[in-house]
Amino acid sequence: MKCIRAVKATKQYKIGEVKRVSDKEAELATKDGYWQYVAKYEWKSLKKKVEVESSTTVEQPKEPNKTNKKSKA
Repeated sequence: MKCIRAVKATKQYKIGEVKRVSDKEAELATKDGYWQYVAKYEWKSLKKKVEVESSTTVEQPKEPNKTNKKSKA
């Protein structure tokens, strides 16, 4: 498995998009000049960023419980 990043924009991919593909796919993609090899940490960092963003957008702020407590006087 190799990580590659889009260097040129196409209809399916934006510039800077990173994906993880098999060795054969990566070799073919980089020969065309639309993709270049990148380190695995770049793919991991983008993957984690997307997971964090999706989890924060799904969660909604919780309202504090409204309970009637009798105060002792």
